Amino acid sequence: MENDKELILLQYIENTQSNCAQREASKAIGLSLGMTNALIKKLANKGWLLLSRINSRKVIYALTPEGLKEIAKRSLKFVKHSLSSLIDYKERLLNLAKEIQEAGYKGITVHDSSELDFLIEYAAQKQSLEFSLKENGPQWYLLKLEKIFSLKHIEGEKA
Repeated sequence: MENDKELILLQYIENTQSNCAQREASKAIGLSLGMTNALIKKLANKGWLLLSRINSRKVIYALTPEGLKEIAKRSLKFVKHSLSSLIDYKERLLNLAKEIQEAGYKGITVHDSSELDFLIEYAAQKQSLEFSLKENGPQWYLLKLEKIFSLKHIEGEKA
């Protein structure tokens, strides 16, 4: 994905409107004050941001129409990428649930709760398996998610 810090800063400026201070912006996007200053200048040079000096210490930032278009473009790209990943994980989980059901398990229990729980529950239901976030015994397949969005399971491990 393109420079996420650019998008985060543009969105921060959009949300705070003319009340955006560089120090608060740097904290919000997780960059040093100097790096934030450089990023603001870069965005201004791209024509996405206008800078208006109120006095020697106060600058007001405003998004240009091009800056708003860039937010929309990058946000759409992010949503498309997220949906693509979601569809991929849904397919993987449906295949895994089928294998679990064919192996004779009664249900799926999740070792570590994650953002994927709703997909795991969906896949379990599609295969007439029960779903639980707590261990339920030997007829339950124990699914471990080692990292969020990095699906790995322990073969044949029963809860």
